[in-house]
Amino acid sequence: RRTGARDARLGPVALPARPGPPAGPDDPDPLRPKVRAELGAIDRPLLVAVGSLERHRGYDLLLDAARVWRRLDPAPLVVVAGEGPLRGELQGRIEGEGLPVAL
Repeated sequence: RRTGARDARLGPVALPARPGPPAGPDDPDPLRPKVRAELGAIDRPLLVAVGSLERHRGYDLLLDAARVWRRLDPAPLVVVAGEGPLRGELQGRIEGEGLPVAL
């Protein structure tokens, strides 16, 4: 409503009963390897967060976790897709701390 929606409701969101198998060489989705290559995440875990870049979304905690995860081998790549008022602040922190995060 704050952004102009006339009808805004909360609704349940269900996760799949079982997660699908991880991507591999026999993956039937031909775009997955291409996208992973473009992101630089061919042989490493890939985590994706999508949402508006607002303080209440907790992206600061995600960056805290990414700082710890960079010690892993291989370090996961975190991709954050979204726009919002925190973009500059988040990008500055990602670059300043050398975090494995693409914004």
